[in-house]
Amino acid sequence: MNVSVELGNKSYRILTDQSLDIGISLDFNGSQPNFFGVEKATAIAYENENVVGDTMRGGGCNFQTVHFTPQCNGTHTECVGHIVNENICISDILPDIMIPATVITVSPETDSSSDDFVISESLIQSHWKTDASEFWNALIIRTLPNPPEKKYKTYAPDDIPPYITRDAISYIKSKGTDHVLVDLPSIDRAQDEGKLKGHHEFWDVEQGKHTLNNTNPSQRTITEMIFIPDEISDGSYFLNLQIAGFALDSAPSRPILYPMETL
Repeated sequence: MNVSVELGNKSYRILTDQSLDIGISLDFNGSQPNFFGVEKATAIAYENENVVGDTMRGGGCNFQTVHFTPQCNGTHTECVGHIVNENICISDILPDIMIPATVITVSPETDSSSDDFVISESLIQSHWKTDASEFWNALIIRTLPNPPEKKYKTYAPDDIPPYITRDAISYIKSKGTDHVLVDLPSIDRAQDEGKLKGHHEFWDVEQGKHTLNNTNPSQRTITEMIFIPDEISDGSYFLNLQIAGFALDSAPSRPILYPMETL
């Protein structure tokens, strides 16, 4: 089934039969990504004195008890509740719609003041195209190098992954972007003493504070630890950002891209 939509002054056909999954499937029995040294995600057959959730051990069906940390064990989507005291749930924030999206590929550059690898404002600016501005509702960032090992990389405490600078986040926000998706464990610097400057900037929360100050919560989202295979080209897509129905600030997610045709 293909779907036709109007965006701006153009019409598009969304090719729903050509979906592209850019989430990382969480393999409970194999290699997994890991951030901050959290426990490995596990799925263990439930068992009590009356039942066992394992058909190989005589159970009528398989059912497991799952233990994991969504923000550190795989692809996940966060809302402003991630950094404030107020109880704001991602399931109440994210719209269940097709989101116009742009995929870009960047080579993080060295920050002269820290020797960190960063995604700077100028890097993001170099990908801005006025004639495709309506597709910046969601910005999906692939970083180079892009080995498949990203799907199960362990981020050691002394290994600082690239991150997006606060100025770059401000620029992204100024272009009307409501959803940022990255193939990194965080848009912010790891081991930053909990400052999360990029998160605060994107969600309009005062730096160093953890309250909304009676303002309406931002409707923007951040998705981290995705993986964009090399065969997916940079350019415009429609995004279906599927999330688990968790009443939490963050939840496991499965971003699906759809190519489209101009009508």
